[in-house]
Amino acid sequence: MKATRIGLAALLALLASGLTACDRISLPSPFEEKIRTPPLADAIILDPTVTYQTMVGWETTAGIGSVDFIVDFQKWSGAAVELAVNDLGLNRVRLEIK
Repeated sequence: MKATRIGLAALLALLASGLTACDRISLPSPFEEKIRTPPLADAIILDPTVTYQTMVGWETTAGIGSVDFIVDFQKWSGAAVELAVNDLGLNRVRLEIK
């Protein structure tokens, strides 16, 4: 009988401590805004050591603005082509026949 009382007292103490711990837990309000971090699956990770494709040509049309920017085309077209080849790396020219 004495062991039962001690066991019962221990059980009540355990339950009481559990209840007070539960009372201290703050549950989120349904009106609180939830801040979510985006899932890792949407992240883009670049690995410069892996090559999936290689561009072998960078092209333009032979006109290079001769239709849209006719004014002084002869004055600026040479400089534009030089910059396009040397700075941008153009290595193809497409000739359009209309």
